[in-house]
Amino acid sequence: MSHIHIALVGNETYPVYSVIQFLNPDKVFLICSDGPTGSIKEANTVSKKISLPGEQVELFPVAPADFDIIYHRIDELKNRIDTNDYLTINITGGTKFWALALYKAFVSRPDTQFYLFNQNNTLWNLETNKSTPIAGLGLDTIISLYGNDTTTFKNFRDYTEEDEKVLVELEKARSFNYKAFNQLAATLSKENAEELKSRPSGMFTDTAGNAIMWVKPDKVVLTFKKTDGQMLNSQLSSPHAVSLTFNSGWFEFKVAKLLSGWSKAKEMRLNCIFPLKGGLLKNEVDIIINTDVKPVFVECKTSVHTATDIDKFATVVSNYGGAACKAVFITDQPMKDLPATKCKESDIAAFALENKTVEDLYRFLDSILLESNK
Repeated sequence: MSHIHIALVGNETYPVYSVIQFLNPDKVFLICSDGPTGSIKEANTVSKKISLPGEQVELFPVAPADFDIIYHRIDELKNRIDTNDYLTINITGGTKFWALALYKAFVSRPDTQFYLFNQNNTLWNLETNKSTPIAGLGLDTIISLYGNDTTTFKNFRDYTEEDEKVLVELEKARSFNYKAFNQLAATLSKENAEELKSRPSGMFTDTAGNAIMWVKPDKVVLTFKKTDGQMLNSQLSSPHAVSLTFNSGWFEFKVAKLLSGWSKAKEMRLNCIFPLKGGLLKNEVDIIINTDVKPVFVECKTSVHTATDIDKFATVVSNYGGAACKAVFITDQPMKDLPATKCKESDIAAFALENKTVEDLYRFLDSILLESNK
């Protein structure tokens, strides 16, 4: 007797592949729809990742919504399955017409189990009404299931005690002269941003005589002064000193340090870059956390005043994390009303560090992890 598995494939590949990995069948039929708006692309993505011989994984195109045509096609599939085989059917994805046709065709068949898989990695057996938690997939697998890869990222474990000391010094410099720090390190001009990107070393100055000198990747010298004559001179050295200094890298690392103490954080990546087709453009996610249940995408900004950043982040999460992925915006200060409203509309959770404890952050993360997305 063989174990045959039928999976309904819609836009979401994660629940299809997760259940197949867990059940470990001998042969898989992937019910999908053909055409420009069909799910055959997603079915192909899943089929390439299944560790079975090619002939044991079959794409089975079915019309999406015409029940008579669908039921006739499912009947063809039924005639190909030996009555002695054990059959499991994952009706989580695809169309309701497919699920209804499969249930009607196989509900009275012996050795047949129907399954549903929810966003919290729980598999429900509809025959026994029992649930089973399933271990989450690794980040590389999850991302690849949506047809993407991260060619560049930084592992949080690669950061050192020296990087932590640099973080402390950068926060001191920011408090000492916020205006100069913001102008020379956080919101770079177009010219300075291009220089930082293209040159191995350089120096940025302002009209008040403040300066930041940098040598990639590990040396930064800050020279700041106040109107009352006070001076700050800091020589910073660490493996990530330059990336921490510019473009609010220090705040992303600060958030990552806080998140590293969260009990659900099993793996954490920083500055994850997703190239678009042709390699001409890219999207970046500040932090991605693997929780062994679902990935959490985190965007870090000291403050947010417009909805533009929210829209961009929502698109990136949808394209690279899938429907079950949680999206979190972490800021230093509370959001203004407009971006806060936009976050709610986009199913993005928001948390401001100001006047909050790390325990507050962990309780917040625990609460959103088990929430289902819209």
